[in-house]
Amino acid sequence: MFKFTDVFLHAFAFTYLSFAMRLAYERRSLLQIFIVLFAYGLLIELVQSLEPERTAELKDLLVDIAGIGLGLLLAGFGADPVRSLIKRIFDGQNAANG
Repeated sequence: MFKFTDVFLHAFAFTYLSFAMRLAYERRSLLQIFIVLFAYGLLIELVQSLEPERTAELKDLLVDIAGIGLGLLLAGFGADPVRSLIKRIFDGQNAANG
């Protein structure tokens, strides 16, 4: 059985990471972002398997994949408004400092 918090933390972390990567690397394909984050999740699980107190779990990797998918889906709908907001914030700061 798994802990709800563990699943939530994995899902939230990879949702955030995929959304942020889509914002930062808008010219990269969704597949490229997915592969990078999947490899990161796999690396985390492999490193955990080397720790005596930790274990690698397929469930964590599956939740990571779901988080990546959700983040990329949300980025598809929300990346442009977030980019516009960030641009306005930085343009406003530059005008105030300029």
